[in-house]
Amino acid sequence: MKRLTAKDRLIFVCIMIIATACVGSALYIITGAYAVTVQLSDYTSLGRNADGVPTAVLDVDAILTDLCLPNPRYGHIRAEDYPDVNALCNLRLSMVYDTAGEEITLNVTGDLRTLLRYGIRLHPVIWTQSLRGIIAEDSSQAAPMTTPEPPGESISFPTQTAGSVSRMDMGYLQSPVDLDGYGINLRPVLERAQVERDNAARDWQEDGVETRKLRACFVRDRDATAFHNLYRAVYYIRNTKTGGERWITVDIYDLEWTEQSAVAYAAVLTQSHRTEVQALSRSAFTGSAFSVYELDGSSVSNGKRLPFDHNGLVRFPGMPASYRMPNGQIWSPSFDKLPEDRIWQLTGTGGHSMANLLRYVRKEIGARTGQPFDPESEAEFFAHFSARSWYMPVLNWTEDYLSAEQRENIELLLEIQELISN
Repeated sequence: MKRLTAKDRLIFVCIMIIATACVGSALYIITGAYAVTVQLSDYTSLGRNADGVPTAVLDVDAILTDLCLPNPRYGHIRAEDYPDVNALCNLRLSMVYDTAGEEITLNVTGDLRTLLRYGIRLHPVIWTQSLRGIIAEDSSQAAPMTTPEPPGESISFPTQTAGSVSRMDMGYLQSPVDLDGYGINLRPVLERAQVERDNAARDWQEDGVETRKLRACFVRDRDATAFHNLYRAVYYIRNTKTGGERWITVDIYDLEWTEQSAVAYAAVLTQSHRTEVQALSRSAFTGSAFSVYELDGSSVSNGKRLPFDHNGLVRFPGMPASYRMPNGQIWSPSFDKLPEDRIWQLTGTGGHSMANLLRYVRKEIGARTGQPFDPESEAEFFAHFSARSWYMPVLNWTEDYLSAEQRENIELLLEIQELISN
């Protein structure tokens, strides 16, 4: 038998070391020991809604950010192309609590096997936390709020979009708000009123024309003798070349909430008036059968509703309050894509018309990304946001700091603002 040389023995030892390392690595991967552990409790925020019911939010956006994974909500990627991202985005958070006790049990379920295969271990997936000390909606501290859920019900990600958009009974509108006191999407009504205004000014278009909305109101006829309800807009129209003036009223009759969850109307009457006094007169609606609602910025006002939350961001009815996410960013309803009906749900508050609140929503989108405000030309917003600890202005800020979703929100907000103001 040939004796191994020192060189042969060295080669044999190296082969054994490499084989052992390969076997160890395989076991390491199979057992998931290499995985990064995500502490789910660090990414779960608890709160209470106005009724004191516990709510929970799992911040998957922050998990993706901290793991340096692409987020399908930002950029042109599909979650299905990334198994680990897809598994994270499809996590489900449920909670069970005893209304008589002080403990809440949270449970996260999903494709944990795929996550482990891609090096992500979730821990814990079931844990219990005390209800004592959970931040309530009116607290000065930040906490996400969601729609009340009964004990034992599940909350699916993303819970930030939870909540009914509108609660209405089909039929003729009794007021310009829904059953919860939130505004109604009156876009088709306001757009028709503007068409009538533009038709009245058409013969002055070549000379130049300026128009201004003087008043808007919603009138309900409780006896339904003449109509069920109407929306009235009063416009001032001026020929900028000749100085000629007109005042018109546009009455849109019988606004109705339909099966398609939208407002329809039955008829339109446009009238010209010789004087502003005649146009603004409401003498036809002074009887006891009429209820008249003045619309501030084409919306009702609710003086009891606070315009801003604890972070100085606009409160959207029925939607979560803003809060600081684990990645340091501030979340609020305008952080994500805003459904149009949600925007119309805003009503005027003490000191702010709906149109003015829309201005603040547009500005807060920029403020969150560091948009600076001029202390003279934008003194209102400069003072408002500079007082917030989260606001960090960026000197060379550009619109490139905004996501595509945020730009779409700004365009939609501006469109609705102009629609209700003009």
